[in-house]
Amino acid sequence: MTTQTGNDGTYAFQLPSSVLNFVVEVSTATGAMMADEATGQDIALPAGMKLRSVVNLAAAATTTYKAAVSPFTEMVARAAESAGGGKLTSQAVQQAKEGVRTLLGFDPETVQPVNANSDAAAGASEDEKNQSLMLAAISQMAKDSSLNCAQTAPADRIACVVDKVAGSVTIQNGVTVLDASSQAPLRDALNEVASDATINHTGKTTPVGIPLAAPASTPNPSSTDAQPSPTQAQPVPTPANPVEAAKALFGSLRTNLQSINADNALTNTISQIKTDLQNGVAPAGGNVADTFALAQSAIAYLNSYQANPAMPTSLIVTGNVAHTGSFAPYGQPISNGYGNCEVQASPLSITCNVITDAALSDPNYVYVPLGPQTQTYLNRTITLTPQADGIHFDYAASTQKGSVTYTWDNATHTYVKGAPIVNPVGNAAQGTLTYAQTDASLVQLSLHGTMPGRFDHTGAVIDDSENWDFDATRADLGNNVYQYNFGGKFAALKGGQTVGTMNVDPSSHLRLNMVNGVVAQDNANELYLVMNGGTGTTGANGKLTLSRTQADKNGLSLMPTSLVFQGALQKDGVTVFTGNVSIARQNYSQFDTFAPVTASNFPVDAAFVSGQLSVPNRPKIGLNVGVTRLAIDATNMTAQYNDGTSVVNATVTARAGAAPLVKVQSSSGVAFSFTDTTQNVDVTKDGATVAKLDLGKGIVYYADGAYESLK
Repeated sequence: MTTQTGNDGTYAFQLPSSVLNFVVEVSTATGAMMADEATGQDIALPAGMKLRSVVNLAAAATTTYKAAVSPFTEMVARAAESAGGGKLTSQAVQQAKEGVRTLLGFDPETVQPVNANSDAAAGASEDEKNQSLMLAAISQMAKDSSLNCAQTAPADRIACVVDKVAGSVTIQNGVTVLDASSQAPLRDALNEVASDATINHTGKTTPVGIPLAAPASTPNPSSTDAQPSPTQAQPVPTPANPVEAAKALFGSLRTNLQSINADNALTNTISQIKTDLQNGVAPAGGNVADTFALAQSAIAYLNSYQANPAMPTSLIVTGNVAHTGSFAPYGQPISNGYGNCEVQASPLSITCNVITDAALSDPNYVYVPLGPQTQTYLNRTITLTPQADGIHFDYAASTQKGSVTYTWDNATHTYVKGAPIVNPVGNAAQGTLTYAQTDASLVQLSLHGTMPGRFDHTGAVIDDSENWDFDATRADLGNNVYQYNFGGKFAALKGGQTVGTMNVDPSSHLRLNMVNGVVAQDNANELYLVMNGGTGTTGANGKLTLSRTQADKNGLSLMPTSLVFQGALQKDGVTVFTGNVSIARQNYSQFDTFAPVTASNFPVDAAFVSGQLSVPNRPKIGLNVGVTRLAIDATNMTAQYNDGTSVVNATVTARAGAAPLVKVQSSSGVAFSFTDTTQNVDVTKDGATVAKLDLGKGIVYYADGAYESLK
């Protein structure tokens, strides 16, 4: 039986009811073309490229079968052949299908291919977007001559990459594995095409939600916990028949949902961890790095002032780097990291006010006659006083709450800024800074003493004071890049009790690109922490990396746009999570942080969680979750879990004003989807309906007459 694929790679057959198992193989027709996403061109389909799809239908399946053939359906065929001794045995095919669905997070046989380099990609479903990025990665690997595929013709390079990637999938001890020699280049290509707007039109700027794209785990020097296994590393039993496969899926969903919802145990644990971490100590918030940069600037300015007392005594702090300028320190806008410094000539010292939170309230800057507008903010004041030995500074620090009132001037049609009103908050702190210089550059800094308490964005007290004991060194890496290596111990106190501790390994560092003493927007900027400690009853250990520093659209607010954590979280002595968490902001340079969030001004965020989660009264669950924010009112999520009985893939497409589209599929092929939570939906496997799900009642009615409640 023959047919012709559509332009999107899908095909359809009208089958006799007796035909349930067959292999679809694509052969090259005269003039057949395929999309080359990496170049944006259509190229001739190479004659030597073999793509297959192994189809197994249930006896009650519809006689019209529509599906797709792609490099990933060929991956299934190759994996099955590797397990079946070169033959496509029923057991090997089932294992291969389950394993590839687990590796990819979607079913390549039923997901329609969409060209990532096309307008249609933006409106594709979440699993279609993920598959399109995978296909684009194959194209990019061919363009880069990856895997030693260096043929002259682009089509031949693509055929080579497809052959090697598909051929590197094997089944080992019941687990489908993609060889590292192919997985690492494929992961790199995925990240490359996802961030390339000329190739990727899906709207997803990172490949979050694709298990193969999960960050590779690395040994954690601060943890004794075993590193997480990816979800596909734990084999699950193969159900005896389609109805049993459906029962396994819903049994897994029911058991895990009941465990999670029981007394809100998991929700409460996560909430308590969040609260504990919010009440943690300064290093996680970057205060140590800020203090080092501020101290460096203040010391350098004091040295310059001593050499030339005619220099200005007032200077502006931008990104915690001091320089003279005309920007009003308390004018509009006030943002984190902005403030001012004042030099006192006798006795010589320098006092710097750095805004630590400007979000307590914001005036409505509208140029129409209005009543007085008041903005409140918190700042931290640090005074450095040099000692006679030339290597020490005494410091005094405190937290202050300030407010500025603006009144409308009818004559000038502008707001007039009043004098700032500043009051101390909490306890004052003091200590000693020790430093060393080489050629007027700070190369070593130690801080021993206390720091004032911190507050959250509402002004609520996080801690009363903090003990800091850390040492840092500075190295010139060339090209205006400087690295600050630091380590030490930190403790937060509240009500006379230690509420948080953190130990920072000396391998931690802050890397900055600094031009004329000012931190520049540059990907070289990085904060890397190797830490362990605890706050409340929460423990954390691992590696935290903040990188890809960018300024917002105004060029004022400089921040890292990538956060990656590798490690473990414990609660009450139990490891709750071990794995990787990454958060990325993709469009920060186009985002106006001082303007309202609108459909044309919003942050494009993506988050990825991969690792092992402990659910109360359940075995550890392997987890891969990706969340992307593609518009102000749109969030997509891809999730996969493995609880030892089932591997479940799910996608959620959410839009404001509409019910979310939810799709669920087990690795065994049982699938259902819905938007209306009151409707009845079909549950299918291998082209046949195996159950009905009454979402309103939460009852599953199986094709064999059995039924069960999910509540």
